[in-house]
Amino acid sequence: MRSHRLDPLASALLVFFLLLAGLAWPALRHHGAALTGNPAIAAIEEGRALTETGLLRAFTSRREALAALEHNRARRELGQVHLRRARDPDVDSFDRRDDVIAAKEALRAALARAPADHFAWYHLAMAEALGERAETAARALENAYAFGPYHPPIRAARIRLGMALWADLEPPSRAMVLTELAEIRADPRR
Repeated sequence: MRSHRLDPLASALLVFFLLLAGLAWPALRHHGAALTGNPAIAAIEEGRALTETGLLRAFTSRREALAALEHNRARRELGQVHLRRARDPDVDSFDRRDDVIAAKEALRAALARAPADHFAWYHLAMAEALGERAETAARALENAYAFGPYHPPIRAARIRLGMALWADLEPPSRAMVLTELAEIRADPRR
């Protein structure tokens, strides 16, 4: 009778493959869960209109993705969804105050893991401004400028926020707002 023994090299490769698959599983679940909300997140980042269903899809996908694996970008995007829900006048079914608080929490959690994320600092400044904390919003906006002085997708919005927080900004930050404004005015593609 012939016995079927597995080659030691084949056994080692099988164990190695199973180990890699086990380690990759949370990341695969995270990315799979995030996939359904990616179009809505893109719409939020581009400032396009979204329905309540789209906002709910973005929210749900980021919560499910974070349940699978804590990821800084998903945490920041969850904060952006809360912020969008709080700012959107066409959305009635969400509590704006709760969304501002949730946005701040999500953005602070993202910044705890990646303190140089200027995009998260900008959105935290927006959330703080909505929460009527102008000084805290001004400090967050200053950090957004410090860590990302040139970020075309948010330049115009960052200038508007800077002007709204003008009285609470330090002189160097005021200069950055004015410099960015001058650059946009001089850019023929605006």
